[in-house]
Amino acid sequence: MLSMRAWAGMVSATALVSITIVGYLALTGVDAEGPVVGADYFYLSPTRPRDGRLIPASRLGGSDYCGHCHTDIFHQWNASAHHFSSLNNPYYRKVVLSTVERRGQQVMKFCAGCHDPLPLLSGEIDKPEMNRWSNNAGITCIACHRITEIHGGNGGYVVSAPVLHPLALADHPTLQALHGVLLRATPSLHRAALSKPFYRSAEYCAACHSLTTPKEINGMKNTVLLDEYTHWSHSRFARDGSGEGGSGAANCSDCHMPRVPSHDPAAKN
Repeated sequence: MLSMRAWAGMVSATALVSITIVGYLALTGVDAEGPVVGADYFYLSPTRPRDGRLIPASRLGGSDYCGHCHTDIFHQWNASAHHFSSLNNPYYRKVVLSTVERRGQQVMKFCAGCHDPLPLLSGEIDKPEMNRWSNNAGITCIACHRITEIHGGNGGYVVSAPVLHPLALADHPTLQALHGVLLRATPSLHRAALSKPFYRSAEYCAACHSLTTPKEINGMKNTVLLDEYTHWSHSRFARDGSGEGGSGAANCSDCHMPRVPSHDPAAKN
C-alpha cells in the first residue's frame, strides 16, 4: 500500500503533466522578439522582421534541432548551397568583404537578406564578427519556414519570430522527450507555425532568386543580375501540364526539389 508521501508525489507528477499538456494544447507558443528598429537599419535590403522587431539569432538557428525529427531533409539541407550561403562559403565571403571595403559596411545588409538572414534580422550584423556562428549559419530551416509575407526580389520577404511549443528549447533530455510526445499529439500547431501554402509557389523562391543590384552599390545604375523567375514565367513550363503527375504547371520545386522516398514525419504519399 502506498504511503501518503508516495500518493502526494504521484498526484504532484500527474498535476504537472496535466498542466503541461493543457498549456501545450492551449498556448499559441513562445514568441520572442527583440527591439524595434527603423527602415534605416536595413539600408537597401527589403527584408523585414514583423513589426520591425529584431529576432534573436538563437530563435532562427538550430537546424540540427529540426533534424531530430526531420532527419532526411536535414541531411539534404546540411550539404546544400542554402546551408553554405553565408561567410561559411569562401567565395561569398571574399566577394562581400571586398564589396564592403569599397562601399562600406552597410552594403553587407543588402546581401544579407538572402545570404545572411540571421545576423541581419537579429541586429548582430552591426557588430560583425567573421567567426560568429550566426554569420556562418547560412539559410537555416527557420529562416525560410517563418517567412510570412513575400513582396518581390532582392530578399523581399517578412519574417515573424518563431512560435515555439512550450518545452521546445528545453535542454534536459526528459523535457525534450516530453516535448516530442506533445508535439506529435498536437502537430497542427507546429504545421500552422512553420508551413504556409505559398511555400509551394515560384514567387516564394523568387524573393531571393531575383536580384537587381542598385546604383548605390555598383556606382552606375540598377542592374538586373538574376531573374530566373521572369524567364520561367514566360516559358511553357509555367503554363503546360509538365508538373508532377502531368497536371498543372511546373514550378521551381518540381525540378529543384523533386519528391523522393522519405521517413520524415512531414512526408506524405
